[in-house]
Amino acid sequence: MPYQSGKGKPGTMMTFDFQDGSGQKIKCVVFNDAIEMLDQKVFVGKNYAISKATVQNRFGRPVPGYHNCELLFYKHRQINFFELLEDEDDFVFPCERYRRLSELDSGDIEIDSSINVLGVVSSAGTMQNMEINNSDGTKRDAAYLEVQLVDSSLKQGQVPVPFWGRTAADVHRHPAGSAMELKGAVVVSREGRLCLKATALTDVELDPQTDAAENLIQWFNGSKKHRMCE
Repeated sequence: MPYQSGKGKPGTMMTFDFQDGSGQKIKCVVFNDAIEMLDQKVFVGKNYAISKATVQNRFGRPVPGYHNCELLFYKHRQINFFELLEDEDDFVFPCERYRRLSELDSGDIEIDSSINVLGVVSSAGTMQNMEINNSDGTKRDAAYLEVQLVDSSLKQGQVPVPFWGRTAADVHRHPAGSAMELKGAVVVSREGRLCLKATALTDVELDPQTDAAENLIQWFNGSKKHRMCE
């Protein structure tokens, strides 16, 4: 696509999305004469080692599923450091990286960062209609629901997560004890403690059919029975 540099010079740019072993994607932007060389090297489903590129922070808000930086290729000689990995043993299978809910109290996670979590709904509040502000200054009603999430890393307590609109209605249909996967949940501060917020960009999967989710449900049910016997 055409673009104009900060100095007003016209040029051409092309973007690629790559995924690393963490499961996160990173955007690669190629400019001008480097485009043709890289376009001939990149194929969907292949694995590459990138050893020389310009790295810069992404502009705008964090995007769920993406690293908060991007790779820039301005010069064709940088493409020489872009290597196709032919050996299957070099392949690192992408995996989802979930943060433990207890890490919200560890001080290792920053406010406004975007994280993936897998938890069990321990309880859910009452569905409500709340008035919210639109970007144009008008107001509208929207469904609101807050649930409490737990996982096996929490010794006590639970993590509140609010949902709005259609997502709130979807979550409301799933009872306590259901597993929930959040990709791109935003970390916020609330009453002196870090918790999570689901935004319009958060990918919410209810009752994910994975071994990790099943193990978490078994832990929750066993923990619940233990508390009832105390």
